[in-house]
Amino acid sequence: MSKTTSPSLFGALAALMMSGILSPAATAHAVTLSPGDLIVAIQSAASGYGEIVKVNPTNGQQTLIATDTTYAKMSTPYDAVLGSNGMIDVTDGTTKHILSVNPSTGIVSIVTTFPSQSLFGDLVINAQGMLLVADEGLHAVYQVDPNNGSSSLVASGQGLSEPWGIALDHAGNILVSDLSANAVFKIDATNGSVSTLSSGNLLATPRGLAVDSMGNVDVVDQDNRLVQLNPINGSQTLLSSGGFLADALGLAIEANGTILVAESSSAVNPTGAILAIDPTNGHQSILSSGGRFLNEAGISVIPEPSTLLLLTTGAIGLLWARRRFA
Repeated sequence: MSKTTSPSLFGALAALMMSGILSPAATAHAVTLSPGDLIVAIQSAASGYGEIVKVNPTNGQQTLIATDTTYAKMSTPYDAVLGSNGMIDVTDGTTKHILSVNPSTGIVSIVTTFPSQSLFGDLVINAQGMLLVADEGLHAVYQVDPNNGSSSLVASGQGLSEPWGIALDHAGNILVSDLSANAVFKIDATNGSVSTLSSGNLLATPRGLAVDSMGNVDVVDQDNRLVQLNPINGSQTLLSSGGFLADALGLAIEANGTILVAESSSAVNPTGAILAIDPTNGHQSILSSGGRFLNEAGISVIPEPSTLLLLTTGAIGLLWARRRFA
């Protein structure tokens, strides 16, 4: 799937490190997840099925995490992020399921199911470990408890038309890109009120978005642009355009600030690619393409540990700098 550090992730990520699921030296039944690895949701992979895939951030190697050959649970996954309970949370546009994928076994479970008119976009994890889901079909943002599947409305109306990308700013407010409104909205997490952060101009069909370490909002537009928004006044700066950018959907930010873009089709490869873009000069490079890729949508980064803390309980905890949940 990011945005800001989520305290609820500390225990889950530390547990994964200790169990060997999330560790540079770990072994797992299905796949090994390491800090910095990418999780990519592929709507229709080269295999013919929707897939959740790990991408090595160094060499672009693709590894299957999970799929569903029956299409019953997972058919066209839109986004995938590591949740606060250590599972990978997934939105699926066809089955209308919110899914949970065990990264050590690849087993896919249903968390909850939305109405038939639902059309999921991205998702993000808030500080309480809840899933926040952008729903283009229901014109709203919902909160879902990953443990019991209960859901509640966060915001609707107030200009929200086709919300797709979703992120959290450094204050915990919800940022949403809206396809038909050509805008990025800010939602007050305490009362659900919606205000416009930025609209028009370079925003024509905004898709994935994320917040960098300085609080800037990076947005990929399906019109082949990467745009940065000032978090205070919404002013727009073009970071990169053209080149390899084509049909971009998902966006994530690595710990070093590199912006990653998931393309469902690409100037490099018609089956899609993951681009790495330097935010300082807009330089584009191909991290991964071909292989399992076909119509990839969401992308997130497994966070890297930054500091070891001695908690007041006497237990050792990990502080993680989370750059992107969705």
